[in-house]
Amino acid sequence: MLESIEDFRIIISIYKSLSLTQSSSEFQISPASMSKRLRSIESKLGKTLFYRSTRKFSPTEEGEFYYQYALEVIEKIDSIQNENSNLKSPSGVIKLSTSTTFARLYLMPLLEKFLRLYPKIKVDLILSDQVLDIINEGIDIAIRIAPLQDSNLITKKIGNGRKVLCCNRAYLKKFGAPQKPDDLRQHNCLILGNDNLWTFKKGRKEFPVKVRGNLKVNFGEMLGQAVKNGIGISFLSYWLIHDELKKGQVIELLPDFEIKNQPDISIVYPHKDKIAYRNRLLIDFLSDHLKIPV
Repeated sequence: MLESIEDFRIIISIYKSLSLTQSSSEFQISPASMSKRLRSIESKLGKTLFYRSTRKFSPTEEGEFYYQYALEVIEKIDSIQNENSNLKSPSGVIKLSTSTTFARLYLMPLLEKFLRLYPKIKVDLILSDQVLDIINEGIDIAIRIAPLQDSNLITKKIGNGRKVLCCNRAYLKKFGAPQKPDDLRQHNCLILGNDNLWTFKKGRKEFPVKVRGNLKVNFGEMLGQAVKNGIGISFLSYWLIHDELKKGQVIELLPDFEIKNQPDISIVYPHKDKIAYRNRLLIDFLSDHLKIPV
């Protein structure tokens, strides 16, 4: 195992530059010494971290793993150091992104408390129902309610974003309840964006259904209003509709079928050698205080 913090920093430096010469310059040692340090690190780990040849210098599968591991270790160490130096008066701007409805229902009450705790911190809140590229947009932290695929982001699950298929009681009384996914072809299905192919699962079997209806919207909260007003059937996030479900105003449909690709609610932020102390404060605060109904 590695014992030196500098060993972790060397792994990160070599992975990013893919050059012993560049990394040796960063650490103010000779390329030969850097090569010796890398061999020593690999010997301690019992793993080859980088392929070397006259034409190519690239990370192995183990190199990829230990680079990610080194990032996490250094992030924690730097966070502690930042905490020690900035504990009394954290400051600066945090760019935070999430969906409009989720911010209104769950985030704003917590931000009010957070900003009272840390009056020198400012939050730039960016609201969008679209999944933004947080690296290109320069966003520090995002709360995402979607399946996560970007390996360039650190992900921390904070809740269940599951969706339920539902309609209001008046629609159910007038048109009846579908008994199987294929029955949805005979119903007025309300569509979010362009998602008119709904896929259900039962055991290992999948049931894709191409649906249609008289309303398509690009804003989840308005879709919820349409369902509550009895216009038709749709998927709604449980965190958005849980009160109406408990009161029986909205009825869950096809409960024996699982909806494919159910999302989690996660805090995501970019991989960085250092994470700003103010960002760490907000991540920990939201992790501790966000209460998502399940």
